[in-house]
Amino acid sequence: MKKIVYIVFLLFCACYISGCSEDRYFPGEIYQDADNNGDDDDGDVVEKINENLAKGGTALSGSEQDGDHGAALLINGLIQGNEEYFGTYQTGVDHEEWVQIKLIQKQKINSIWLYPRAANEGFPKDFKLEVSTDAKTWTSVVEETGYEATTADPQKFDFDPVVALYVRLTATRLAIANNMWTGDKDVYYIQLKEIEVYLSDGTSVDPEPEPEPEPDPDEPNLALGGFVQAISEEDGHGVQFLVDGNFAESNTTYFGTRSSTSSEPQWVNVKLTREDDFNEVWLYPKYGGEGVEGFPIDFKIMVSLDGEEWTEAVSKTGYPVPAYTPETPQPEIFKFETVHGGYVKIIATKLYSTSNMWTGWQEVYLMQFAELCVYNTNVVN
Repeated sequence: MKKIVYIVFLLFCACYISGCSEDRYFPGEIYQDADNNGDDDDGDVVEKINENLAKGGTALSGSEQDGDHGAALLINGLIQGNEEYFGTYQTGVDHEEWVQIKLIQKQKINSIWLYPRAANEGFPKDFKLEVSTDAKTWTSVVEETGYEATTADPQKFDFDPVVALYVRLTATRLAIANNMWTGDKDVYYIQLKEIEVYLSDGTSVDPEPEPEPEPDPDEPNLALGGFVQAISEEDGHGVQFLVDGNFAESNTTYFGTRSSTSSEPQWVNVKLTREDDFNEVWLYPKYGGEGVEGFPIDFKIMVSLDGEEWTEAVSKTGYPVPAYTPETPQPEIFKFETVHGGYVKIIATKLYSTSNMWTGWQEVYLMQFAELCVYNTNVVN
C-alpha cells in the first residue's frame, strides 16, 4: 500500500514540474497545442488561407430547439435550403443565448460568416463575436446592436487578424416572431444555417454559386409580374410572392393561404401580363420541415380570357406530394391543349394539412406555392 502511494506521489510531482497544471484543462476535454510539439507556441502551424476553419470542428450551444436542430448543423458545410439549421430553444421571454465552435486548428483568423436561416428570421439583434485560444479567456472582435439580416446571404464580419482556436457567438437580444405558428404569441430564438471562419487574404472565398434552373420555353413567363388575387393570405406570405420570379427561396418568399377546415376551398387568380396563347402552368412547391408543404391534394387549373368565364384545363385528385428538391427547385408541370387567355386560376378543394409546434398542435389546412409560371411551348424562334 505504501508503495502505491509513493508511486502516485512521484507522478504528481512529475506532472507539476512539467507544467501539467490545472489551468491546462477546460470543460469537456484536455488542451492540446495545434502543432503537437509540447508547447503553447503554434507559430509553426501551416495556416489555411481562404478555407473554412469551422467545418469539421466541434460545436456546443446554450440550448437547442429540438433534437433535429443541434449545434453540429452549424459546421457541416450544408447551406442550401433552410430546413437543416441550428436553432435555440424558443421561449416567450427575451434572454441570452450562445454557441461556441472549436476550429479544426489554432491559427490566425480575420473573418466570421453567419448564415441566416432566412431573411429577417431568427438572426440575433444584439450580439458579440469572441475568440479564444483556450476557451477560458475571450477577446471580443465584433459587437453589434440592433442588427438586421435583411437577406439570407451570409452576414460577413471582418476584423484584424488574431490567433484563435475557438469562436463564440453570444446574443443578448434575440429575434422575435409572432404569427400563426407561434399561436400569435411573441417567441424569442436564434436560427442559423451555418457559421464559417476564415483567414482571408482579400480574394474571394465565396463558394461557386449553383446555377438556378431556367425554364425550358424560350417564350417569356406570362405570369411574371402579373396581378394576383386570392381568397386569403398567410401573414407575411402574400400574393406578390407568387409571381415575383423568385422560386429558389421557396421556404421564405412563397404565397400561402390557410384554413381551419379541409372542406373550405382555397383559390388564387392570376391576371397575366398580356392575353396570349399558352399550354403549360408550372407550380413550384414550397419547401419546409422535412419536405414539401402546402401543395394541394385535389385541385383544378382554370383558364379564362376575361376573368369571368372560366374553362377547366387541368383537374387532379389525390395528387401526390412533390419530390423534396430544395437545392435545385423543380416545378410541377401541367400541360394542356393550347388556349388563348389572360387569366389562370388555381382552385383547391382538398388541402395539405399539418399539426406541429408552429400551429400550436392545431390542425391547419394550407395551400402554398413558391411560384406560378405560364408558358406557351409551341412558339418557334
